[in-house]
Amino acid sequence: MRIHALLCVAASLSAAATAAYGEDLLLASKADGIAALLQEAGLQAKIDTDTLGNPLILSAASGADFDVVFNDCTPETGCTTVQFSACFDMPDGVDMAVVNTWNYDWRFGKVSLDDAKDPCLQMDIEMAGGISKTAFSTSIATWTGSLDSFMTAIDF
Repeated sequence: MRIHALLCVAASLSAAATAAYGEDLLLASKADGIAALLQEAGLQAKIDTDTLGNPLILSAASGADFDVVFNDCTPETGCTTVQFSACFDMPDGVDMAVVNTWNYDWRFGKVSLDDAKDPCLQMDIEMAGGISKTAFSTSIATWTGSLDSFMTAIDF
């Protein structure tokens, strides 16, 4: 009986800790929470929707516009990932050597080219089950730092 009581207390404390921690988690299905963190970081954040009806946040940093695109969305679970994305219209495009060097040297953010050799920098964040606001704020700082460095690399 005593062991059962101790197990019940432990389970209650575990559930309380999980609930308290869960309240602090940021979900990709909550665009307003993500927009608030962008604003706390000193960035603009306008919530819109994409062509599929999923949330989309329009923002800017370092003089460049970027989007926060919500992916892996279902009516049952909402969205589970977001992607920061910035595309640049370059008069002469960007050489593939610049893209390859960037993708080799930088851990966060990948670059691709469209048919006109215009680059897009993207960074994905997995948020299934939620992530802490601190972790997401760190991702915002990583994104803006990467964006600034990428703009230097392409002379934008």
